[in-house]
Amino acid sequence: LHTAGLDVVVSGSVPAADVRAVAAALGVVGQPVPSDWPEAATATVAAGARVVPGLLRAGPGLDGFGPAAVRVDRDTVTQVYAGPGERGFALVQRVADHLPPPGAGDEVGVTVRGTAGRYSYARGQLDWVEGGAARSLRSPTLGLGELLAVAEGLAPA
Repeated sequence: LHTAGLDVVVSGSVPAADVRAVAAALGVVGQPVPSDWPEAATATVAAGARVVPGLLRAGPGLDGFGPAAVRVDRDTVTQVYAGPGERGFALVQRVADHLPPPGAGDEVGVTVRGTAGRYSYARGQLDWVEGGAARSLRSPTLGLGELLAVAEGLAPA
C-alpha cells in the first residue's frame, strides 16, 4: 500500500484473499504509486502485445500467481506476477534477435522452451531469445527449476 507518507508491504504464505483482508484491516487508504516507479502498472497485456509481437504471458496452467501488473517503457514490456508470500517473478520482453552481454559472471547455459538460454544465479534471471524477442524471467525467490517451469507455462498473449 502506498500513501503520501507511508509505504506498507503486506505478504504472507496464505491465499491472496487473506492477504488483502489483512491489508484492508490496517485502515490505510492506498494511492496509486508514482508512474515512474517500477511497481507502477501503466498498460495492459494487449497494449504490450502491440509493442512486442509474439508477447508471452503466464498461461492458464500457471497456478498460484495473480494477474500481471504490466508496464510498457518504449520497446520493453514488463509483466510482474505476485504469488503467495514472497513468491513472484517478472517477465521482461523486448524486440531483439540476441541477448545483451552477460553481466554477473556466473551465468550457465540452459535450454529454455527448446532454445539455448542462460541463467544467472546472482541475479535470479533466466534469459533467452524466442520469436524475435529477448525474454527474461527474474525472481529473487524462485530458483532455476521453478523459472524453467514458469517459462514452459508461458503462452502467447
